[in-house]
Amino acid sequence: MTPDRTRRNAAIAVVLAGVLYLLFQVLPPLVHPHPGGYQNDFKHIYLGSWLLVQGGNPYDDATLLEYRALFEAEDPRFGYGILPFVYPPFAGLVTSPLTALSFPRAVIAWQLLNHLLLVGGLLLAARAAGWRWTWQSVALLAAATVWNFALFRQNTAGQMNMVLVAGYGAVYFGLVRGWRPAAVGLLAGALALYKLSPGILLVYFLATRRWRHAAWMTGWGLALLLLSILIAGWRLHLDFLPLLREMGYGQSTWWQYGQTFWRDAYNQSPNAFWHRALVPWEGARPLLAAGPGWANGITWLGTLALLGAAGWAWWRGTSRSEAPLSPATEATGFSVAILLSLLAPSLMWDHYLVQALVPAVLLWPHVTGRTRSVIAACVGVSCLGIEFGGMRLHFAMLGQPLLLVSGEWREGLLGVLFGGVQLPRGGLFDAVLGSIKLWPTLVLFGLACREAALGRNEPPSSGPAT
Repeated sequence: MTPDRTRRNAAIAVVLAGVLYLLFQVLPPLVHPHPGGYQNDFKHIYLGSWLLVQGGNPYDDATLLEYRALFEAEDPRFGYGILPFVYPPFAGLVTSPLTALSFPRAVIAWQLLNHLLLVGGLLLAARAAGWRWTWQSVALLAAATVWNFALFRQNTAGQMNMVLVAGYGAVYFGLVRGWRPAAVGLLAGALALYKLSPGILLVYFLATRRWRHAAWMTGWGLALLLLSILIAGWRLHLDFLPLLREMGYGQSTWWQYGQTFWRDAYNQSPNAFWHRALVPWEGARPLLAAGPGWANGITWLGTLALLGAAGWAWWRGTSRSEAPLSPATEATGFSVAILLSLLAPSLMWDHYLVQALVPAVLLWPHVTGRTRSVIAACVGVSCLGIEFGGMRLHFAMLGQPLLLVSGEWREGLLGVLFGGVQLPRGGLFDAVLGSIKLWPTLVLFGLACREAALGRNEPPSSGPAT
């Protein structure tokens, strides 16, 4: 095929993918009775950021609940309750410009910004990983995003995953393209202050002997922390610290209000799995009735094993690869870091799996055959729509465009697609299927560790073209 025809086919694929993405991901939430969806997470992000601007304390329960009631008059979504603001003050300051808008307008602005961040982050990652721009590569990216229910959940909830997707893509692009360590360190330090889990990048820099990158990340992180303290005050930063303990294994923020996030059905973390598997709870039948101490202990052992596997992969990869790191070693090692940041914490909400698109994109050009099939299967499972509380597999993404049209026939079809099929219930099924997004994440992590440990020095393969 001639280069001109290849470019033309890729351009056509981009247009088709854009139309599908618009129909399935962008427009349907905007025609929701509450445009943008219920925004159960963006409510506390917006309100917490607003309180920071006003000199209030978003970590004080009484203050957050008091102003939640006041904001209900502006938007009825606040009447559906609110969750705690659990992010560092720096995150609230970064998001605070959105509070200049009314909440309904801020929701739309946040959603549109999230779509741009997703596209930008994945394009940066794909470009740096050596993808060839063919209609096949565009189709692969479209399939991973257009029908991705985790992405839809991220946006209708109003979460922060897209900032991390764009940030990871930019950091990786900077590493591959040889940006100055100060620039890469600034990006990494800002990400770590925004949502803590990207702090794993410091470990990655140290493990791959990037001492200057690690030093700059630490320096910029301290500088941005100091700036945050100067703006928001010491007291506010100290009030954030107790939340770290409450987000530990087997614990939950706002436990005093009945929240049980450590075993919530939408929490797909290893710790949540072990609690569902080993701890009786409100009539639920576990696989083996043990207790929370066993669940947390096994989780700690598992986390140490994950850290050991990552450390082994980084050590083997860097010792076998020539300096600077080969594209294959860089892509696989960086993927290990992102997946470890998802698996180690006590919380891995189902919409967090959007972040796993970055490792999938980075790994794809450096593997072939059966391994690509495994990656595709893992991404496919992470895209599934699951109503975890009732253990139902549904096909909501197939019906999203129907929200844009009217007609009585639509209601029946939507009922089938959104209602889905009932999954088996019982100890084994509840434990295994209730953590259905955990298993592909673990498989991707294991695959990334194996590939990173090989430390291959060959250039990227021809990419996703088939």
